[in-house]
Amino acid sequence: MSSFKARSIRDRGADGRLSRTGFEWNESRPNLEFNSIIVALFAGAGLFLSWAFSSLPHTDLSDFATGCVIVAAGALAVAFLVPRRRRAIVFHADGRITAPHGLPWFPFHRTLGADHSSIMSIEQRDVPNELCRVRLITTEGDVIYVSRNLSDAESLKVAVQLTAALTALRQEQASGGQPLAPANPPLRPLAQLQPVVD
Repeated sequence: MSSFKARSIRDRGADGRLSRTGFEWNESRPNLEFNSIIVALFAGAGLFLSWAFSSLPHTDLSDFATGCVIVAAGALAVAFLVPRRRRAIVFHADGRITAPHGLPWFPFHRTLGADHSSIMSIEQRDVPNELCRVRLITTEGDVIYVSRNLSDAESLKVAVQLTAALTALRQEQASGGQPLAPANPPLRPLAQLQPVVD
């Protein structure tokens, strides 16, 4: 059960223009973690039973107890040390959208069929009794789920960062690759302002 990690992707070509933008994150593996903890609990129960029955005559449960300890330790190691699953969505300057680490229900699907110009919205979606999901919605109304096992805060961060990545690429392409002026230019001191003459 490692922590959430994420990073922005902003790659520029030799000409200084954005060649691709995106966001990479990791998400939990709730089934693996839950099943590992259940196995560890059963192994712990077996260890307790071997201790409880060890006082009976003609019983040598030391091998069973050793096995239970090994199984419990292995299951807990899997639950706490196996890294979270990596995910990423990358928007390319030529219009492609790739998922280098696959999609939630299609782990070997690396390229999305949509062009990034057809992406209308990137949203977080809460599913009752499940973890949150992040989805891309196209102008045709198609939905592409790009993540599924995130907390509320994690899924919101992924949706916002993917939106920022797509916006940065679209703005640079709209400006012809020229550096964009800041959205809010810095304020100048009053002494530098010129009086308005009527």
